[in-house]
Amino acid sequence: MTHMSIRCGSKLVCHNAFEYLFMEATRSSIQRRKLTSFAMEHVKNSASTRTEAKTPLAITAEAIAAKRAKGREMNEYNQRLKAYALKFKKRDESQVQASAIVEEMIRKGLQPSNQTYLQLLMGISLQRHRTHKQNSRMEAWFEEFLKLELLKRNPWPKLKKAILAMSFKGHPNMKAMFLKLDSAHRVQDSECWNAAITGCVRDRQLQDAEALLMMAQKRRLTNSKSYQTLIDVYLFLQDQPSASRIFSLMIDHNVAANFPIFESFIAYYISQPASNDSIKTMERLWQALLVTSTENIPDETIFKLLRYYRMHRSFASGEQVYLDLKSRQQKLNERCADELYKVIVGFSNQRKLLSALSLTYDLLGQGYSPSYEVLCKIIEGCIKMKDKDAAYQIMNIIQEINPQARLLTGKCFSALNDTKRE
Repeated sequence: MTHMSIRCGSKLVCHNAFEYLFMEATRSSIQRRKLTSFAMEHVKNSASTRTEAKTPLAITAEAIAAKRAKGREMNEYNQRLKAYALKFKKRDESQVQASAIVEEMIRKGLQPSNQTYLQLLMGISLQRHRTHKQNSRMEAWFEEFLKLELLKRNPWPKLKKAILAMSFKGHPNMKAMFLKLDSAHRVQDSECWNAAITGCVRDRQLQDAEALLMMAQKRRLTNSKSYQTLIDVYLFLQDQPSASRIFSLMIDHNVAANFPIFESFIAYYISQPASNDSIKTMERLWQALLVTSTENIPDETIFKLLRYYRMHRSFASGEQVYLDLKSRQQKLNERCADELYKVIVGFSNQRKLLSALSLTYDLLGQGYSPSYEVLCKIIEGCIKMKDKDAAYQIMNIIQEINPQARLLTGKCFSALNDTKRE
C-alpha cells in the first residue's frame, strides 16, 4: 500500500514537471513566432521605404544638374547684361533694359553677382553728361556691388577696378561713395585716392576733391599727381589764384613739383596777355621746367615759348631758351629753329647787332642753316648801323657755308656799294 502511494506521488510530480516544461516550450515558440512576424513586417516596411526613398547618389546627381542649369541661366543673363552695358555710353534705353533684367533675375531667385554689378558700373561709367536719374542708377549699382564684393576673401582688386572706372567721367557723389568704400575696406593706395579726386574734379565737385586731397595727405598717400589734378582744372577754369594755392600746399606738404605741373603753368601764362611780371614768371617757370625734366623738353613747348617771347619782343628770353637747350645738347627741330631765326630778325630790327650776330654765328657753328632772308636782314641791319665790316664778314661766311649763295651776296654787295657812294 505504502509502495503504491509512493509510485502514484512520483507519477504526479513527473506529470506536473512535464506539464510545466510543455507550457514553457509552447510559450517560447509563440513568442518566437510573434517576434519573427514583427521582424518580417519591419523588413517589409523598410524595403518599401527604401524603394520609395532616393539614394544619396541620386540626390547628388540631381543637385549637380540643378546647379548647372542655374549656372547656365546666370551666364545667359550676364551675357545679355554685358551686351547692354556696351551701349550705355549712347543709349539710356539700354540702361532701362539692363535694370529690368536685374529685377527679373531677383524675381526668379537668381541673385545678381558682384561681377554682374561691376559690369554695369563699368558700362555706365563711360557715359558723359548723365542725368540725375542715371547718376542715381549708377550709385545704386555701386551699393550692390560693394555689398557683394566685401563678402569675398580678397575684395580689393575689384574694388579698385570699380573706383578707377567710376573716376573716368566722375560722379556728383564720388566723394561719398569712395568714403563708404574706405570705411568698409581701408584704402591705402595712392592711385585709388587720386582716382577719387579725379572723379570729383570731372564732375566739377572741386570742394569734394580738395577735401579728399587733405584726407589723403593726412595718411601720407599724396603725390604730385594728387595736386596736379586740381592745379590743371583751376588753370583750365582761368582760376590762377586757386591753382597757385594748391601749388603752395604741395610745397608745404614736401611734395616735389614735377615737369607736367610747370608745363601746365607755362601753357596758362602763354595764353594770357603779357606783362613784365608775367614774362619774369615765365622765365622762372622755364628754369624750373629744366630742373625737373630728365628727358628732352617737348618740341611743342619750346615752339610756344619762342613764339611767346618773339611776339612780346622779349628776344633775349628767346635766346636764353636756345642756350639752355644747347647746354643740354638738345637740338631744335625745323619748326623751332625757324622761330628762333625770327628772334634774330627781331634783334636786327631793334638794331641789337651784337646779339643778332652772336646768335647767328652760334647757330651756324651748331650746324643750323638760317634762311637767306634772315641773313639778308642781318646784313641790312649792319648797313643801317654803318657797320660794313660786320656785313662783309657775314657775307663771307654765307659764301663759305654755301658757295651757291652768290645771288644773295651779290645783292648785299650792291647794297653796300650804294652806301659807299652815299
